Amino acid sequence: MPASDTDGKNRLFLYQVRFTAILVPYLRLVDPTPTGVFLLIEDAIPPGTQVDTSTVQLAFDGNPVTASATKSGTTTTVAYKAASPYAPNSSHSVTLTFKDNATPASSQTVSRTFTIPNYPTIPASYAVTVDTTKPGFKFKVHQVDLGQTLPATVARAERQLHGDIGANVANVASLTPASGGYYSESAVINYEQGDATATPLPAGDFTNEVLIPGIPGNGVIADRNLDNIAMEILAYIQFPAAGAYRITFNSDDGFRTYVGDRAVDVLNSPIISEADVARGATDSSQWVYVAQAGAYPFRTVWFEGGGGASLEWSAESDAGVRALINDSSVTGALKAYQEATGPKPVAVTYAYPDRSSGNPYFANDPITIEWTDGTTGRPGDETAVQPSCARLAIRFQQQGHAGLER
Repeated sequence: MPASDTDGKNRLFLYQVRFTAILVPYLRLVDPTPTGVFLLIEDAIPPGTQVDTSTVQLAFDGNPVTASATKSGTTTTVAYKAASPYAPNSSHSVTLTFKDNATPASSQTVSRTFTIPNYPTIPASYAVTVDTTKPGFKFKVHQVDLGQTLPATVARAERQLHGDIGANVANVASLTPASGGYYSESAVINYEQGDATATPLPAGDFTNEVLIPGIPGNGVIADRNLDNIAMEILAYIQFPAAGAYRITFNSDDGFRTYVGDRAVDVLNSPIISEADVARGATDSSQWVYVAQAGAYPFRTVWFEGGGGASLEWSAESDAGVRALINDSSVTGALKAYQEATGPKPVAVTYAYPDRSSGNPYFANDPITIEWTDGTTGRPGDETAVQPSCARLAIRFQQQGHAGLER
């Protein structure tokens, strides 16, 4: 508006923008996997048309491939899975063709390019034999009775679970004991802290949350009885077939998930995913490729500082089945077990300072490494560590000169 036009100044103008209604199905999402791709086609809102799933055809990198097309509600999922995984971060293309249910039918052809997600491969050698009579998870829960909120980091959670920050006031007397000082969860990980009436609130992607075990605790600081929590979760997750799986941990605040070579070693085992931050309930998803069907050891550390608190652990196969891990009500949900029966190597189970997390560090606290002895295992496995033979290597930096002290 020109400055000379004083009649229009300080007035509100309402503009009406009209959009033409979408009357035919449309491609809503291209979701790459390590072994292929999901494509989601959305039906038009009535009086628009819907996808005729029998007409769906797909070409991958210019070559016709066999893909499934299944409809749920108004969404058609087209899934293609190759016999072997594609290279992480590699570029590919798809061409999707389908018709709707109009008379005469309308045909669409849509082409897209995409990048395969980065993903780790879990070797077959990591697999263990499990005790199928003990389904579910083992966990430890810890809460401290402090007036302030603790740092939202994995490092803090590890120290708290180790007992280095304060006494545990979580109400563990009501929990079901498991082996090794842990507690048993035979169902799923879908926890929320609850409201003032101890009713769990909706959080994450799935319903039917239950209260975080042991929370609220027995602390005396009333306005912190839902804060400063840490949890360690152990499970042997059963993958029914070789293939790609998307593991999702939804958390408020953060977490870290490891996978181990028959046992999780906090210094050496791969970190699958993490959120070393304070946040509201948010998904962190990571594709993995499992080289061979079997059960594999996982460890997750979760933490909460102040405010909301929730955690939820789910997985999705490259066939498109997503469910809470160990949800017996869902066909295709991954199963979890609490105990392994096969041989295990020595594993470091606690290390301070943490290998890659932030605060808190305490200059006067000793460097600490703790390990758990293994059992008779494969040739080359260490099954026990003699304290008199233990050595610690420290790399330090001082005045611009690097050195190694043993």
